[in-house]
Amino acid sequence: MHRRRILLWVVILFFAWIVIRHINEIETLVQTVRTGQWSWILATLLLQLFVTLGRTFLFYVSMRLFGIHHRFRYLLALILGVNFINAMAPSGGMSGIALFMDDAKRNGKSVIKTAVSTLLATVSDFSAFCLFLLGGLIVLLRQHELKSYELATGLVMFLYAGGMVLLLLLGLKAPGWLERQLRRLQQAINHVGRWFHRPNLLADNWAHVHAHEVAQSSHLMAAKPRLLLVTISIALVIHLLNLFSLYTIFRAFHLPTTASLIIAGYAMTILFTIISPTPNGMGVVEGLVPLIYGTMGLAPTDATLVTLVFRGITFWLPLLLGFVLLRRLHLFQQTAVPDPPNNLLPTTPEPDQTNC
Repeated sequence: MHRRRILLWVVILFFAWIVIRHINEIETLVQTVRTGQWSWILATLLLQLFVTLGRTFLFYVSMRLFGIHHRFRYLLALILGVNFINAMAPSGGMSGIALFMDDAKRNGKSVIKTAVSTLLATVSDFSAFCLFLLGGLIVLLRQHELKSYELATGLVMFLYAGGMVLLLLLGLKAPGWLERQLRRLQQAINHVGRWFHRPNLLADNWAHVHAHEVAQSSHLMAAKPRLLLVTISIALVIHLLNLFSLYTIFRAFHLPTTASLIIAGYAMTILFTIISPTPNGMGVVEGLVPLIYGTMGLAPTDATLVTLVFRGITFWLPLLLGFVLLRRLHLFQQTAVPDPPNNLLPTTPEPDQTNC
């Protein structure tokens, strides 16, 4: 059996396992949503639609910056597929980049340009979120409810986002140092490969090629600062829409709310979704966020309700759509298109995606 067919069955089994494991939570979610005011529930769903479209537009703009052209509706399916892939492993939202790279390779687009453009979109997203996170931490601190684990996880998030920015800065300011570190990584990976009789997992010129590509990417981004501001602005709008969708959930169930409660609750929900020992914070968010709401005066049952519904609409629903749309992508096909030459600077536009 071809390995991609095996991968398909792994994905199907994972989806079945995750649904069975959380079936009680899903049933409770459906029953809970039925008790809410439907006008506000529909408002929440509409806002989440705009969040998904906005996130797709963020990646669309980032990719066009590097000469990668996709039709918007195809990229929308890809983004939802990434949501599903990110739920398969605790990777801080980065495992989905592998899906972008695989799709690029199978469609004859530059893998390196795709990787760097998705990194730019992710950096913009995380940088925008860090502003909301800072606001949430300040709210908890002013109310004397900031716990050590919240502060520590918040610091990890700041370091995580800062590390990705640092990678791009190294490509701009210290490409030689970056290449040396990549060469050490290459040697370490190939050393592990020898244990499995695969001593050349990475080619001899892997470090040089990737350091060179990152350097070119950084210079290209530095040459277009306005587009960088555009991607960060788009990410800010996305988080504002997501924040407001949390507010509509409070209104749907006639719960008391304040700006401080919404900001802190949103910041902690997204924080423990990204920085978590479990994929997308499954179990962690549902366990910790109601406690945080409780320290801010929300009744335990109401805190659990808000967390459950917000997670259901922002996580479980996109997860289902991502699983369905994965079959429309090229991930499980057995044929591949060779990757084009590693020329990062765009020359002529690449053909639009046709598999829509």
